[in-house]
Amino acid sequence: MDSTSDTHSPLQPMTVGNVVNTGIRLYSSNLKPYLRVAAIATGWTVIPWVTLVPIVLFYTTVQQYYSFLGLLIPAWLVLLFISLSYSLADSAAIARLAFTELINQAEDSKQARRYTRSRRWSFLQLGVLINLILLGTFAVMGIIALICTSVIFAAMGGADFLRNPASAALVNPTLIVLTVLIFFGVVLIVLLAWLFLGVRLSIADLPLAMEPGIKVTEGISRSWELTGSNFWRLMLILFVTLLITFPLQVVVQLLVGLVQEATALLMPEDSASFAAITSLIGFILGSISSIFLLPLWQAIKAVIYYDLRSRREGLDLELRDWGDRLPPA
Repeated sequence: MDSTSDTHSPLQPMTVGNVVNTGIRLYSSNLKPYLRVAAIATGWTVIPWVTLVPIVLFYTTVQQYYSFLGLLIPAWLVLLFISLSYSLADSAAIARLAFTELINQAEDSKQARRYTRSRRWSFLQLGVLINLILLGTFAVMGIIALICTSVIFAAMGGADFLRNPASAALVNPTLIVLTVLIFFGVVLIVLLAWLFLGVRLSIADLPLAMEPGIKVTEGISRSWELTGSNFWRLMLILFVTLLITFPLQVVVQLLVGLVQEATALLMPEDSASFAAITSLIGFILGSISSIFLLPLWQAIKAVIYYDLRSRREGLDLELRDWGDRLPPA
């Protein structure tokens, strides 16, 4: 943070427990409207894949009219982007509902969705841009890691090892161990970089949902600015939230496994019908779990955003006592 921002942040940050607990209370006290909006957001993601099923079935059974794919594929991609834009906007609406309640300016779901949907293409652009940043970072780091590993490997006698692995290993037994250690070190660095970027960009959609006039790139800059000195605290908050949601994800995986075992009793596991049925059931169960998990994540992100802004910009700080006025979780 710069010196200007430090003058606006004399308050201590909320603890990890306070943030998570407030997010859970928000979620439980607004369960119906949050789940309703989450169901709509999830429904938008389902539409492109539902429309893809008859197309795939048609071409796998008829096996002709392939010339129409030149029209069908672009049309399906347009539908995909439209659906994603609405889904991202409705997901952001949940965070907006939580944030406006925190600042005592509560909106209903229609108002929140109307606002975020008016910026749905910005949310889509933001999602694409963040994914490009993550993929670009992975590609660049992968290339650098490959070059570094190759140089070290060659310096340790890697050329001899490649020509004659058995004899080279006897001459330099530490080569294989060192190479493996370098490989895992590179993987760890890449994962840490992704984790760092993921945390720093985790609330990039919140400025678009809350602050009028914010553009896509400004949303990323805003997230980077607000999360600047709070990386480890935010990472812990997100990790605790992940632990809370983990049991539901385990239940979903167990149900998918049971479906696969039951389906295997009725048809061969290597058949197309088996793959189609198990994939469909897994997709349905995953969508249902998303409806329940999405509002919790968005509520906690809204609390994080509120806390960061309140310390930097002096928002109305009634949040400390706000949780006590909520119904029991």
